[in-house]
Amino acid sequence: MKTHQQHTRTWAVVLCTVTLGLWLLGLAAGSRGFEFDLAWTDPIVQDIRLPRTLGAWLAGALLGLAGALAQGLFRNPLADPYLLGSASGAALGVALTLALGAWGAVQSAAAGLSMFFGGALRDVVGTLSSEGALGPALTDPSVGYSMVYHVEMLLLFLTLIAVGPLVKRRTYFSPAVPQTLGLTESRI
Repeated sequence: MKTHQQHTRTWAVVLCTVTLGLWLLGLAAGSRGFEFDLAWTDPIVQDIRLPRTLGAWLAGALLGLAGALAQGLFRNPLADPYLLGSASGAALGVALTLALGAWGAVQSAAAGLSMFFGGALRDVVGTLSSEGALGPALTDPSVGYSMVYHVEMLLLFLTLIAVGPLVKRRTYFSPAVPQTLGLTESRI
C-alpha cells in the first residue's frame, strides 16, 4: 500500500508530464494545424508560439491559484470569483478597455490598484488610531479616511506634475486635425 507521500509524488510527476506535453502541443499549434517539424530556433516558434504558450500557461496557473486562495480564505469549496466581485470588476475593466482604448486600460488598472492600496491604508491607519497607537489626538476612526484623502490628493498632484509636460498643446495658429469617433466615419 502506498503512503500519502508516494501518492503526492506520483501526482506531481503525472501533472508535470501532462504540463510538458501541453507545452509541446502549444508550441506545435499554428494556423495550419499542428506542425511538429519546426525547429526550436524558428522565428515563428520563438516570437509567436512560445510567448502565446507561456502566457496561456501563466494565465491558467494564476487563475487556479486565485481560485484556491478564494476557497481557502472563505473556507468554502464552492467559492468563486463572483463571491468577491472580482468577475464583475474584470468585466468592468474589459468594458473600460474597449471603450477607452489602451490608455483607458492603464487608467482603469491604476484606479483598481489605487482603490486596493487606499482601502488597505485606511484599514491600517484606522486600526492604529482606534488602538491609540497614533497618540491621544488621533483616536477617531475617521483618521483612516482622512489619511487616504490626503495621500490621494498628494498622488494626484504628483501625477499632474509628471504628466503635465507630456500633454501636447494645441495652438490657435496650427490647423486642427480632424478626429474620428471610434469606428464611425463622422468627424468632429
